[in-house]
Formats: sequence, structure tokens, C-alpha cells
Amino acid sequence: FILRRELSVTSNRTLSADGKKMAYSLQTLTSNIWSVPISPNAGEAVGPPQPITSQTGTRNNQPAFSPDGRKIAYMEYLRGGGADIWVADADGKNATQVTNNKGNLVPNWFPDGDQLAFVSKRTGHWTVWSTSLQNRRDRPLFDNGRDVEYARLSSDGKRLSFNQVDGGITNIWTAPVFGGQQKQLTFDKEMAGFACWSPEGKFIAYQLKRG
Repeated sequence: FILRRELSVTSNRTLSADGKKMAYSLQTLTSNIWSVPISPNAGEAVGPPQPITSQTGTRNNQPAFSPDGRKIAYMEYLRGGGADIWVADADGKNATQVTNNKGNLVPNWFPDGDQLAFVSKRTGHWTVWSTSLQNRRDRPLFDNGRDVEYARLSSDGKRLSFNQVDGGITNIWTAPVFGGQQKQLTFDKEMAGFACWSPEGKFIAYQLKRG
């Protein structure tokens, strides 16, 4: 007997004495994307949060605004069905599925507002690919022979930052998008990762684990 619900995890199953009924606990995992207007000068919210997605059967996350702010790319994950990249208007309308390989994460926009870079496992390990919204042609972008995790594109579309795991410890690396020497940026002993480029590309913010 198989019991499965998309985006749900069942546990603590028990059968009745006559074998005709079953009781169980059900945990449903759902996430949506929200936006909030902020003041660029004060860096404070100037209005209430508004939902961009309102799904009840999927997990939507890893949002990225297009360069002109009119569209948003995000990852939609369906339990048992994998993850793919979607693009919608900035208010969540006109959502369109971009990839269909069930293993695509972390969308990034190129400056032209047409091409997207993303992490994909279609070759057996995590590499960086790109696609065009106009012609939907996918092409490999960066592969160093290892799992490239949480790759983020600089605003000029020329450099990548990404997580690399060695001995169970995550650190940040950078590399030119179109060929060149990759460079280890952090040398932490616990975890330094999940980088975010500053608009002009001079700085990187990242998460640091302690304890």
C-alpha cells in the first residue's frame, strides 16, 4: 500500500485491528514568494507585503527580479516532480514555465533581460546553464567537473559566485562566465556561502555559520 501526496510527508502510520482503516500524520510543505516596497534611501519598508505567488501545492522560492524590475524568475518545486524555473510579471501575473527538466534551481538574469542562468543537474551533477526566454534554447555555461551549488551571476553578466563543498564544508568561489581562472574567495572552517553581488559588482554579501 503506497500513500503519497505531492508536497506532503506522511509519518506515524498505524492500521486498525481489522486492517480496514489507517491513521497517519501529514505534514504539508508549501512556500510562496512575497514582495514589499522599500525606500531606496532609508532602506525601510514603505508598504505592506504583497504575495507574488499563492500556490497551495508547490514550493516557490529563490526569486530574482529582472534588470528592469518588470518580471521575476523563481524556482517552483513539486514534491516527487522535481524543480523547474518559472517567470512571471513582477505582480505574479502571466506565470510561464521556462525549463522542463525537473532539476533546475537558482535563476539569474543576464543584463539583456532575455537570458537566464540557472543551476541544473541534467548531466548528473550540478552545473550552470543558460536559456533564452525568446527561443528557449538551453546551453551549458559553466562546469568545473564538480557540483556547482547556488551559483549567482554578477549584474554585468560576466562573473559567477558559487558554493563549493570540500570535506563537508561550504566556501565561496568565483569564476568568469565565459572561461577563465576560478578563484576561492573564502576559506572558512564551518560554512561561508550563498553569496549575493552588490549592484556594481565590487562586493559580495554572504552567509556565515558559527556553531
